[in-house]
Amino acid sequence: MPDAASLAMGAISGLLILGLLVGLYMLVSFIVAAYIKNVADRTKSSSWWYKFPKWLVPNTALHDWVGYPSSYSTLAGYEPSSYLLVAQDNTQSNAAITDCMLQCGDEKCAGIIFTSANTCYLVSSLDGLVPAATGNTFYVKSDNPPTKEYVAYPGKILKPPTVFPLTAAAVTSNVLQVSTATAHGLTTGMSADITQGGIIAVSNVVTVVDPLTVTLPFIHSDGPVLPLTGVTLTPKLTTIPIATNVASYAVCAANCVTHVDCTGFVYDSTGRNCAMYTVPIDTTNGIVNQTGADLYVSQSPALTDSGISYY
Repeated sequence: MPDAASLAMGAISGLLILGLLVGLYMLVSFIVAAYIKNVADRTKSSSWWYKFPKWLVPNTALHDWVGYPSSYSTLAGYEPSSYLLVAQDNTQSNAAITDCMLQCGDEKCAGIIFTSANTCYLVSSLDGLVPAATGNTFYVKSDNPPTKEYVAYPGKILKPPTVFPLTAAAVTSNVLQVSTATAHGLTTGMSADITQGGIIAVSNVVTVVDPLTVTLPFIHSDGPVLPLTGVTLTPKLTTIPIATNVASYAVCAANCVTHVDCTGFVYDSTGRNCAMYTVPIDTTNGIVNQTGADLYVSQSPALTDSGISYY
């Protein structure tokens, strides 16, 4: 039988060999990673760019260094209303979602749209998440999330704005200051109309002075504005014109995405109209029933991790 010294030497030799093998593996991993990062053609699915992570699993730090995204996020039951395909090699048929995620490692790719037919589309941008109607699933890189998710309120529209009779109005240095008898509820930056006899006399952005007083730019000689009979202040719900002949609520959502100040929209499926809003939407007290119209309110997306490990 071997003595204790021989056993100890054998164990030490085994550890040294194991250490050399691990060191060799790490060296090879680094060389391959450097090749992938600087040489591999990311535009071809046959490139080492796509094959590399499948066998270099332990070295997640190298994955980060090479440029693979760490994770993908999604939102069950939603799909993007607005997206752009990457410039080339943007579609895979009969694909596994893990392969699609790997191919989206290119920095030009922001995410994936995956269909029920196992076809994936690589997109350079996606936004405006709406309740899914196609059965598609989206996955977006966790470090590049969309900005808007639209929560649906079927059969609802915004209440018509309250009309406030004026109690005072005066101009100073081309600024019109008006007062109302009851609280106007406006915030600075909103728009409003000053109407007299059914005709809009002033339409501009307001600055709130206090709960009963606002100012608007107005080119006019200084002094009080009289008479005030029939003169009213009406908050504007939007500064975006109504879009007509809109094919679907998803198209309406995509239009809303292009307007940074769009807070939501109403899609009228009967008239195919899209009314986008630029005011804060109160879904508790600020909406009413309307047959054939649906309200969609913008909020920050509540994304969750996809839970899919693709390398």
